[in-house]
Amino acid sequence: MADDGRRKWVWVSDPDSYAGGVPSVLAAFEVAFALWLYWWAIPRYFETDIHLRISVLVAPLLLLRSPASVQAALAAFERYDKAEEDSLRSPLAWAAIGLGGLAGAMAAGLLAHGWLPGHQGWDLFWRAAVVGWAGLEVAVAVAGGVVMAGPRHYVASTPKPAIGTAPP
Repeated sequence: MADDGRRKWVWVSDPDSYAGGVPSVLAAFEVAFALWLYWWAIPRYFETDIHLRISVLVAPLLLLRSPASVQAALAAFERYDKAEEDSLRSPLAWAAIGLGGLAGAMAAGLLAHGWLPGHQGWDLFWRAAVVGWAGLEVAVAVAGGVVMAGPRHYVASTPKPAIGTAPP
């Protein structure tokens, strides 16, 4: 790369430096200050991190509204809908459901055997609810693992679209 004698940065951006893609020191400082303020100073001063949690929940909703992301989501859904190996008619789906259900039942049974005896009333009720929830979580995790480990032939053969273009 040839050096034309110009600086590769400026102190403060102007329209020419912005158009040329030249970074400014002030912009770098603003970003560093905003991150410090958002991630450290505000949570420390107000003794809460609720603004961080809200932003984590809201950010995907804002990012999924671009036309390119909507088109990509529709294309992915259509590929999923047309793929035989991902439907409930496939042996992989039945294996995932069966193994997930078996693993969830085993986890719930083991947890119930050690955690529920000797309790009654509301204490037994909330413990049984937790056992059921834990069994369901194990079942979903195992089923998801079986599906993700299954064949994905159509994904490898489908070209990925360039950023900002509509998928095929």
